[in-house]
Amino acid sequence: MRSVRMVLFIVAVGLLPLVTRTQGPATHASKSIPQPFETIKYSKQFIAAHLGPGNSFYIAKTPPDFDLDTIAMSPRGRLLAMGWDSGRIELWDLQTKQRVSEFKSGIGAPLHLQFNVAEDQLIIASGRKVVFLEVPSGKKLRGWTIPPGKHKYGIHEIVLDRQSKWMAFADEESSKVLDIVGESPMQIGDLRDAYSVALSQDGHDLWTVNRSELTRYSTSNWQETGRYPLQAPPVEGTPPLIRTGATQDGNWSVAVPSSRGLVIYRERETVGKFVTDEFTYAVAFSRSGGTYINLTKEISLVDAAGKVLCTMSGKSWYRYSISDDGQWLALSNSDGVDVWRVEDLLHGCAVQP
Repeated sequence: MRSVRMVLFIVAVGLLPLVTRTQGPATHASKSIPQPFETIKYSKQFIAAHLGPGNSFYIAKTPPDFDLDTIAMSPRGRLLAMGWDSGRIELWDLQTKQRVSEFKSGIGAPLHLQFNVAEDQLIIASGRKVVFLEVPSGKKLRGWTIPPGKHKYGIHEIVLDRQSKWMAFADEESSKVLDIVGESPMQIGDLRDAYSVALSQDGHDLWTVNRSELTRYSTSNWQETGRYPLQAPPVEGTPPLIRTGATQDGNWSVAVPSSRGLVIYRERETVGKFVTDEFTYAVAFSRSGGTYINLTKEISLVDAAGKVLCTMSGKSWYRYSISDDGQWLALSNSDGVDVWRVEDLLHGCAVQP
């Protein structure tokens, strides 16, 4: 049923009316997205749409082993992990386009995947369970079940610091920061009702978002250092999301998708500004390109200060991931995962008048 909902959601989003343009950000002519650097085809295929008697149309339930939950690129873009609803994990070498290993998560459907900085561990979250698996073998190195809050929500997102000393997670009601150096994790920070978490580009701050505001915490002592009101709610049916960036002169910026457009918050400003005027529900930041990649019906490239460089149209996508160094972007679709070099997306993307 979840797959049916996903298909219907993508269709519904595609049919939503555009936001009325009134004194908003400038509109940019769309260009076609370049051909991907490479494409990883799914090793298994499932046809969901079928014609029935009397030319009736129905969508069959996708078996768990054909239902892609999430993807993750390794920090330097060397590996791609694909996590399926059955708990199956595939690791692909993006240079050779070869699958290097396949194993089970051990905790069920991988709703969150990420690599550590060294690219030798894969962190997986499912429900309240978190495991660290060896790359590429899939051998379990350690894991925990994190006690639930009142509503027993599952973990939405995880941020792991670059030395793997602490882990922050968001679950929308009892989000925490945990010291994970010892055998058992210990709480060192309280992130309250955070839906999404993101580490600043310099590692000095951790940002969170709930349904009403952004909050900034210092990673040195986990004290709150700022709050900023949201300018618009997220797209209906999607959770709030936050991603961090930095301008060329080193000032921080934060991007938040919303039902009215992408909002950028900048250092020394207390109010976020809309930089696009169409609903959006996902965004990534390329450190190497200094650019936000706004993902919706079209892909917008926006510099860290909030200036839209260009928009590009392409085929529908379902999941996305960007390498930690910002050089590689992966988008999943119905046939496989397309991978672009961010420099190819930026090439020729001149600022529009």
